[in-house]
Amino acid sequence: MNKLCKTVFHDRHVALGAAMVEFGGWEMPLYYTSGIAEEHLATRKGAGLFDVSHMGRFVFRGKGTIPFLQHVLSNNVSALDVSKSHYTIIPNARGGAVDDAYLYRFFEKEYLLVVNASNREKDWKHLKKIIKDFNEVEMTDQSEEIAMLALQGPISERILTSIINSGNLPKPKRNALSNARINGYDVQIARTGYTGEPICFELFIKKEAGPMLWDILLKNGAIPVGLGARDTLRLEACLPLYGHELGIDQEGNEIPIFSYPLSKFAVSFSPLKDNFIGKKALVKQHSSAENLPKIIMSVTVLGKGIARRGCKVFKKEKYVGFITSGTMVPYMENNIKRLHAICLGLLDSDLKIGDILNIDVRGRRIEGVIVSCFMPKKRRKNMFPDELKYTKTHEWAKMEENTDVVIVGITDHAVKQLGDIAFLELPEVGNKVKKDSPFGAIESIKAVFDISSPVTGEVIEVNQQITDNLGLFKKDPYKQGWMIKIKIENKSEFETLMNVSAYKKFIEENGEKH
Repeated sequence: MNKLCKTVFHDRHVALGAAMVEFGGWEMPLYYTSGIAEEHLATRKGAGLFDVSHMGRFVFRGKGTIPFLQHVLSNNVSALDVSKSHYTIIPNARGGAVDDAYLYRFFEKEYLLVVNASNREKDWKHLKKIIKDFNEVEMTDQSEEIAMLALQGPISERILTSIINSGNLPKPKRNALSNARINGYDVQIARTGYTGEPICFELFIKKEAGPMLWDILLKNGAIPVGLGARDTLRLEACLPLYGHELGIDQEGNEIPIFSYPLSKFAVSFSPLKDNFIGKKALVKQHSSAENLPKIIMSVTVLGKGIARRGCKVFKKEKYVGFITSGTMVPYMENNIKRLHAICLGLLDSDLKIGDILNIDVRGRRIEGVIVSCFMPKKRRKNMFPDELKYTKTHEWAKMEENTDVVIVGITDHAVKQLGDIAFLELPEVGNKVKKDSPFGAIESIKAVFDISSPVTGEVIEVNQQITDNLGLFKKDPYKQGWMIKIKIENKSEFETLMNVSAYKKFIEENGEKH
């Protein structure tokens, strides 16, 4: 039996009571003392810290680097500026995946490719075989020299900001990169991750400094998370795992790259890429749905049981595919922790969201339903633009520059309270309106809401766009979602309206969340 590799954080995992398991040739933490469910929730509501140093890290330098990477990777390397990264795939000639990977460009003349731990040796041999046909390309395996951590979750940014001595965090945009110093060491920071969290970071540091970084992140509020929760988090975010949603399926067939829908973000057909490996097959996959008889779909289990990898899936009595990944994920409901079963499946591509399926779990059929995603969309906080004025009945008002015209709409807060809007009544052009008196009404499935005028004057324009498309209230309440324009009689009325601070305070004092 081959001896398992250990990351530089191994002793830290053991000291924290982690259950250690074999994964991709490495001895890694499956979970710590709190368990998988608690680690999952800690990442969603706080900050999870993951040891991902088992991943492979290949560095490329030299004048021939871009032509080489353009040939062996699916995405457009020429479009990758310094301080940017992107998801990519190492394709084979048949349009299948040798591996999926992430490419980082922290420095002008250097590219870092992170590959899956279990595929590190295979990827290295694959790339080495091809690189001999290219001039002036240097490829080195720095997996042993560079430690890698992932910090994921809503308070991750706050934690990192508090420990950086110099340099900056990446710009607040997915895949952005930066260089910083922490406790005297250079740290490369990426806004990337494998959890679906919008606030996410991956950190690269010299191996000998890795334990220091681990300790300081835990000290400042991060929670250690093992492979168990890493898998539940990625599955909840509908992210693929090589060997499950990419690579060779359980029936021994190669999974086409475009069978995973989000592969469209990893493949470029830019003319700058010329004839890269697998291009012909990928163009065929991309050109027609008929060339993809099965695709990866998200399925929520409705019955009791867990649909695991390999479970057969039926629609009525027709066999439509099989599960590629499945688990139970935790969620909070009324401060009570609950679990529900979710899975990904390679299923007939003519199936649709909402279709009811039957999944064979150890000889017993349980129901599931195809869904668009598992993670609930996080409600954005109300946004109240500083330049607007507000009323106690939740209208907003804006004075057009150098005019006596006031634009009127309803606030983001009012839109959320109403829910789905079904009917809108507005005045006609030429109608007189009076301050604090109703001029129209909005009806939703929840309530009827009188719209009051913030000022006295004459209606000079009505927004026909909003009457034709009520969805604009939700999509863009402060721009496209305006309702009427009023020629104001007394500008002093406008000045008496609440500013943004007063409006927020009014909402809070009345027990309303914003």
